[in-house]
Amino acid sequence: MAVQIKDDQILEVESDTTFLVHSQSTPDKSYTVNLEHYTCTCPSFPLIPFCKHICAVELKFPDVVVPRTLPVASQPWDSDIDTSSSTHLMPTLTTSGSDKPHNSSDVQDTARDAALLQRLSSKIDVLRRQKLTLPWDLYQHLERLSDALSDITNGAEILPPQGKKIAPNRGTWSETAEVMGVVAEGARKRKHANAHSGSQASGKYAKPDARTQKKSKVISESNEVPAPPPSGADTIIAERASPDAITKLLDVIQQYNRAYPPHVPLTTADFYRNTSRPHSTI
Repeated sequence: MAVQIKDDQILEVESDTTFLVHSQSTPDKSYTVNLEHYTCTCPSFPLIPFCKHICAVELKFPDVVVPRTLPVASQPWDSDIDTSSSTHLMPTLTTSGSDKPHNSSDVQDTARDAALLQRLSSKIDVLRRQKLTLPWDLYQHLERLSDALSDITNGAEILPPQGKKIAPNRGTWSETAEVMGVVAEGARKRKHANAHSGSQASGKYAKPDARTQKKSKVISESNEVPAPPPSGADTIIAERASPDAITKLLDVIQQYNRAYPPHVPLTTADFYRNTSRPHSTI
């Protein structure tokens, strides 16, 4: 973001200390950057101690950047370290407790130191990504800086990182599947696909009398119809299968037909007279 700010958008108000940076989102608005106290009048400061406006000023005017001293993390300075070299960063001792009140200058110093550490970290990260061969003088300075930081942070309490707030599960698998190229499986096929049936069979909650006809039909289909009993003639033929018995049966039938012709209608008197007549036995 700071690289996108052009040179003509940065105006030097006071020599090497105060600059005026035009806003990218609102061209008619500008923010004041003070490199002496490392402050900016933009809305992001001091939530972001090293905002893009301060970074843009340092990128366009690298000569005005003054090295700052590092604070001591509640550890005394090691007397064995060689402090005679001017290139070595000498930390300033800070007191803890209620003997030193916290005022606005302390807050500004904390923001300034945090901004310096942020700039230093970003520049070292650029060197690491580009894999550049460091000059010998720069290598010695960085090595001394590393030793100084090791002595300052030696034995200091290392706090774990703050917990990240993870959004609750909102069922975003459909969006994730599109990005990952996963083919989403369709819904399972239902037995009852009627849109108004609710995946249930029709008549599931019907009254018993509405299902009587269907039940009786099922019962009649499941039961076999019994065979009719054999007739009298079949029984006689089955019992008397000899030729003499068949001959006698035919004689009886002829006598019956002569006595009661089938084509002659019977009157009521004939009917009662014939029924009262004793039948001949075979």
